[in-house]
Amino acid sequence: VLTALADNSDAKQVVIDVGNVGFIDSAGIGMLIIAHDESKDRRQELSIRGARGQVKAALDIADLKSLVRLVD
Repeated sequence: VLTALADNSDAKQVVIDVGNVGFIDSAGIGMLIIAHDESKDRRQELSIRGARGQVKAALDIADLKSLVRLVD
């Protein structure tokens, strides 16, 4: 994710598709928060797409929607 942010430094929006991710833990959520910080520094909008099941529940518990846009 961080490499994609660096490679797309001119992009206005970055979308992370987690549709095929079946599980996320605190380390994964931490990386998404770092990605948010990196995108904010680059004035990019970060969105997370396709979260469902355990991944959606974990993102909701972590209140990630207060930092990034969650897209179905």
